[in-house]
Amino acid sequence: MAEINYDVLQNFEHKILEITVDNLEVITGHSFSVTLAEIVDYASAEKSSLGGSLEVRVTFASQKYDEWRFYIPTDLGALLATSMVGEDPVSYDAESHLEPLQELMAQVLSPYLSELSSIETAQIDTSGLEIEQITEVSDLGEQYLLLEMNCTVDDTQEYSIFKVVPNSLIANLNGSASPQESNETPAGDQDEEIVDVNGADFQPLQGNGQNGKSVNLDMLMDLEMPINIELGRTKQTIKSILQLGQGSIIELDKLSGDPVDVYINDRKFAEGEVVVVDENFGVRITEIVSPVEKIKALQ
Repeated sequence: MAEINYDVLQNFEHKILEITVDNLEVITGHSFSVTLAEIVDYASAEKSSLGGSLEVRVTFASQKYDEWRFYIPTDLGALLATSMVGEDPVSYDAESHLEPLQELMAQVLSPYLSELSSIETAQIDTSGLEIEQITEVSDLGEQYLLLEMNCTVDDTQEYSIFKVVPNSLIANLNGSASPQESNETPAGDQDEEIVDVNGADFQPLQGNGQNGKSVNLDMLMDLEMPINIELGRTKQTIKSILQLGQGSIIELDKLSGDPVDVYINDRKFAEGEVVVVDENFGVRITEIVSPVEKIKALQ
């Protein structure tokens, strides 16, 4: 079997992991260090360590990229999910924290999609993202690669994260037809060489840590964002709109006394009730949307 050159995949992952570390620190408030340890053939890899973890299955709108999988230790998933919603990891529940984890994985995938779109000069999107607690791993076949990443959180907690990608990804990154074709043995040479290939060792990708995160957030504190209060909505025909005049009444889709919606950056952030303060209208907040929705509102 001809040797597969993993350099392009290693460089791709190294570039994306650097962005991912910064994103995770801002979202969770923890410091991270990530190292790409090795890349091996999935079919021959030891998979027992993948069981008992959170399996993230990612499918793409383009069949060219097949299916990717991430295997995250349950305790790391608990730390990430509860950090997003400001809870203690001991309160982690796989079902109730599924939405924060899905949002977190969407953030992790974002730089991958951006880089692939740049390479393809076309928009690359996912078509599905599923997370499930598993006890054992289902076999994917031979045409996949297994990437192992070492992750350290707050300089104390160490984890191993695994990622499975089709080996055709190397060809896609190279812009060639298949990962083997660029290294085929010349015609007439029938000898096949079996080569054991291990991934290169990278230096840990260090984020800015807690102090750096605070500085980054402080830079955003003076940023102004529009806040809109919506009493309700309705639809009318153009004919009805043209007939509006002084004294006309427009009926909204909310009843009197219903809470009004508070939008930040055109995303719903809270609900409240209208009050009068020193002859000015105001809104008393009565309910805040979920932490995941708040993160979306600030993006």
